[in-house]
Amino acid sequence: MRSVVGILFMFVATAMSVNVQLLQPYAVTAETMYHNIDVNHDSIFTLQEFIDDFRQYDIDHDGKITRHEYTSFVCFLTPTMYQLSHYLFDEFDSDSNHHLDTGDFGNFYHLLDSDHNGTVSLPEWTAWWVKTFQSLEGADHHVHGHSNTHGNSMCT
Repeated sequence: MRSVVGILFMFVATAMSVNVQLLQPYAVTAETMYHNIDVNHDSIFTLQEFIDDFRQYDIDHDGKITRHEYTSFVCFLTPTMYQLSHYLFDEFDSDSNHHLDTGDFGNFYHLLDSDHNGTVSLPEWTAWWVKTFQSLEGADHHVHGHSNTHGNSMCT
């Protein structure tokens, strides 16, 4: 199974160190990500598929993903994406308790599900990622106002 962030990292591994605009057209990048993580290829991305995708990040299998687990898994997948992994962790950590769990994934999933029908369609998915990619253009701060620099700029 390919991970949501893993698919994203395949696209932006080089781009983020240079310029997120290399992901343009953003809609095409987002559509490719969507099709790669829609496990059963039914063009419907469910909450369960989303949660299942993130289980691989839970290194100690305690049901919670810490920033360390998340960024370690990212380092395993694509070391050059370390800085973006912190930005995405902050986005996914909806309750700001410094770990990700099914509540965070549910909250994030419902954010993606803009028509609130219980599934995330390709247009909904694409709209969120396009907006996110655009927000990263030339940004040196998270949406939350934090610096995008978290410790080392590379995996150690």
